[in-house]
Amino acid sequence: MGTETRSRPKSSESEETLTARIFKKLEGAGTKSTQGSPSLANAYGSKPEFVKTTGEKLPGAPQYDVLVCGGTLGIFLACALQLAGLRVAVVERGLVRGREQEWNIARSELRELVDLGVLTQEEVEACISSEFNPVRAGFHGSPDVWTRDVLNLGVRPDRLVDKTRQRFEGLGGRILESAPLTGIVVAPNGVRLSIGTLGTGSSSKGGASSSSSSSNGGHNGGGSDSGSSLGSSRSTVTAKLVLDCMGHASPIVRQVRFGQKPDGVCLVVGTCARGFPENTTGDIIYTFSPSQIDKQNSQPPSSQQSPGSSNRDSNSNSSSGTSSPTSSSPSNTGSSLGSVARPTHLQYFWEAFPAGSGPHDRTTYMFSYLDAHPDRPSLEALLEDYWRLMPQYQGVELDQLEILRVLFGCFPTHKESPLRPAFDRVLQVGDASGIQSPLSFGGFGALTRHLRRLTCAVKEAVEADVLDRNSLALINSYNPALSGAWMLQRAMSIPATARNYDVDFINKLLGGNFQAMSQMGEGTLKPFLQDVIQFRGLGQTMLRQLSSDLPFVPRILGHVGISPVLEWTLHFLALGLYTALDRLAEGVGTGWVERLPPKQRYRIHRTLDNWKYGAGADYHGGGS
Repeated sequence: MGTETRSRPKSSESEETLTARIFKKLEGAGTKSTQGSPSLANAYGSKPEFVKTTGEKLPGAPQYDVLVCGGTLGIFLACALQLAGLRVAVVERGLVRGREQEWNIARSELRELVDLGVLTQEEVEACISSEFNPVRAGFHGSPDVWTRDVLNLGVRPDRLVDKTRQRFEGLGGRILESAPLTGIVVAPNGVRLSIGTLGTGSSSKGGASSSSSSSNGGHNGGGSDSGSSLGSSRSTVTAKLVLDCMGHASPIVRQVRFGQKPDGVCLVVGTCARGFPENTTGDIIYTFSPSQIDKQNSQPPSSQQSPGSSNRDSNSNSSSGTSSPTSSSPSNTGSSLGSVARPTHLQYFWEAFPAGSGPHDRTTYMFSYLDAHPDRPSLEALLEDYWRLMPQYQGVELDQLEILRVLFGCFPTHKESPLRPAFDRVLQVGDASGIQSPLSFGGFGALTRHLRRLTCAVKEAVEADVLDRNSLALINSYNPALSGAWMLQRAMSIPATARNYDVDFINKLLGGNFQAMSQMGEGTLKPFLQDVIQFRGLGQTMLRQLSSDLPFVPRILGHVGISPVLEWTLHFLALGLYTALDRLAEGVGTGWVERLPPKQRYRIHRTLDNWKYGAGADYHGGGS
């Protein structure tokens, strides 16, 4: 997660929120913001022209086969591609390093790095800072469901990224750090990236060349291997293909999605804190209260700044943040909401995991699925509720905890996902592509699931020279499981303008859903918990749940709407079709594909990939 660099809203001392007081006690809190994410600003201002196209060829051969933009997660894909025999460089506006705050993942997902040769098993084990079992899913008014080996590992990103970086550079990969992109020009024979001030942080041995082109890229010039100009104020680097791994707030994604309002938003706040006496199990998803509804108003009250507000620093592109790691105790800070209105029209969900920094250290997240209504609450408003509710959730007093870090994020989601390429030679991967489910936060887990698929696809695309937008679109094609997840996201959110809403609906729906999956066994429950939707499991779960409570069906239709249900039905049928086609392909065998010419082989492989991943057939279990 990146850090926000905008100032917090100012309020008078008498109106100061508990969040503001805690942030003041954290070193450097004055530069951290809990306000809305700039990644939702796609509809404001003039349309960006970050990527331009030209009919004039680059003067020389591209320096690299692939440039990966965004190094914190991109380094894993870059290393896999370098291992596959491509010439790869990473471009990162900051430093290629991971944060201290852990990533939670299952061992089976982490194993992908080992299977692809990115890291050894010993190197992966050295990055694991915590391991715990069992883990819980529970909803207010329903029995808890317990399972094992799902999100039960805490991995240190700083160690994992550093070891992958060493592996990548040892293989001959190049890294350009402190290298903010200022523009991209797509030419018929390659892509030229314009890079701003690089400073002295780059480890490249000659990957960038001095250029006098404008920040948006001109029609002339291209990189050469004659030398680097890493300390200059402007430079260029060229490649056959650019992989955009810069997340939701990517400047390329902003250009492609300009004018599009997100179809949904997941707001997340939390802390890593010390002082939890009971700290041996984790929560994957949990609720302990009904939905929050303002029954006197049809709309939630306006907060100081909504997630969709245009009052933001346009130079910031982070959609999440982390406070200073310096600790603070919230003792005697009070509980006033100050001038921040209490959020309404939402259901709070919780996650909690033991942290590896100490036996009594625990990370807790509170999150909610929302529509992108302009009066939705700010992250600061959610943090105020977090301070009030987290002690009830964990059974501790707030003033008994030592706050180590404050965490917050805003994750916009679009139904039009995965994002189709809008330009030749430019492909979105990871969160930038929207490949993660609208129910998840994306990030590392979503990338590892697709790491093998992306590595094979990109290697074949480069070698077959099929880098036009239509060919690249086969990598980010329709996924029925992903599209079908939208009805679940809609069911877990409350419209901002809802009237007479049943505050127990979401908990009852999810409680029944998880009870049905639990009764069907781990083979149904675990894939769903790891963001994999499969036809048989989903179909049987819904049949079991509906048959056990038929009177609840009209309430589901009333909440979600008939049109979305019909749309979801089409995706569900497509999920069944993809499942059948994948099994047919497995039965027939695919050896004949290898004898085809490269371009035909690329297209057949992408079709087979789409069937397999679209059906969730790539899932191989969530055990240790």
